[in-house]
Order: sequence, then C-alpha cells, then structure tokens
Amino acid sequence: MYNADSMTGTQCTNYDDITTEGVVWTSVTDIEKTNDKTTQDLCKGYSNIGIGTNLKNRLSDISSIPAYFKWSRTNTTEFRGSNLFDFVTSSTAGADPNDPVSSEFMLWIEIWGDQVPIGYSRGPVTAVDLFGISFDVYEGQNPGTGVTVRSLLPTGSFKGAFQGDLKDWLSAMVGQGYIKDSDFVNVGNAGAEIFYGNSVMDATVSLKVEV
Repeated sequence: MYNADSMTGTQCTNYDDITTEGVVWTSVTDIEKTNDKTTQDLCKGYSNIGIGTNLKNRLSDISSIPAYFKWSRTNTTEFRGSNLFDFVTSSTAGADPNDPVSSEFMLWIEIWGDQVPIGYSRGPVTAVDLFGISFDVYEGQNPGTGVTVRSLLPTGSFKGAFQGDLKDWLSAMVGQGYIKDSDFVNVGNAGAEIFYGNSVMDATVSLKVEV
C-alpha cells in the first residue's frame, strides 16, 4: 500500500479459491477521491498475484510464460485504476527490483478513469503488435527508484479476459533493444493498480514461468 499516507479509505486483497482456471481472488477498494489533484494522481497500491517459482532464470532459458487473467469489476463510484502484468528483469539474477540497473515492464490490459503511465506526457516511443492487438509503448523513470519503466497500453479492449504467452511480450522488448535474451526474469505478477473509488473486482489469474 505505497502512498498510504496520502490515502483515505481501505484496500483489501482477498484469496478465495483455486480452480482449474487459476487462483480466484477479490480486490475490494474504498478509497476517497480528494479535491487535491496531486493526491488523486498518486497510485495507492497494487493488488496482485505473483509468481513464486522458476524466477531468476535467463529469458533465453524460459520456454514460455502462459498467462490467464479474467476479471469483472463493479464500481459504485467513479473509479481510477488499471489491470496489468508487471515484470522486472536485470542482467543479474535476483537483483533488487528497485535498483536502477533493473528494467520494469508493464502490460496493461484494462484501464479505468483515464489512468496513464509514467512517460505518457512525452508520447509513445514505439508501437508493437501482440496478442491480436496493437500496443503503444511509453517510457519513463520511476521517480522514487530511478528504474526505467516501459508500459504497453492497448489500443483496443480484451473484454474482461486475457490469455497468452507473456514470453512473446518480453521477446518483443528484446527486439526493441530494451533488454537482452541473457537477462534474468526476477519478478512477475498480475494485478490491479488502485488510485481511488469504491469498487469490487472479482478475478481469476493463472501465471507461471516454464523452463
């Protein structure tokens, strides 16, 4: 719950079940939208499910990263946030994800309330076609850590469900020259960034690294 000092309200992530589809979980948000634009623009947390095995492998040694993310969200007030996959790589296995030597990649699959990524004001640096859709790529540094973040924003909608091999995404980032095949995948997760609103998201996530 980063920026919790600037938040009025609550954010809860609840584990519900494991099914053949994946981990069933719920993100319950009740965060006040203040009149302070600066506070409005602060992300208040990241409700997520993370990979626990087969990390710290070189991208070249990973055969696939199968991913499934299904969600439905019920908003009772204006809500601002996004659903995304977040991965961090480095030339060193197990490197601190907050160290500027790491590279962070976000694959956005749903956006609410006009949320925008780091570097949005400078416009997209390129575009890539993945998972049957075109993504605009934005680039900027996390002001808190100095880590370079590259965010892919979809030009269309996944309509509440995503399924694909995320190695295709990271390989596309290799093709753009952002990372190397020899770099290590140290962090991988799927979840929702939270800014404000009263909202409940029911979700199912399956996410793993296969070597």
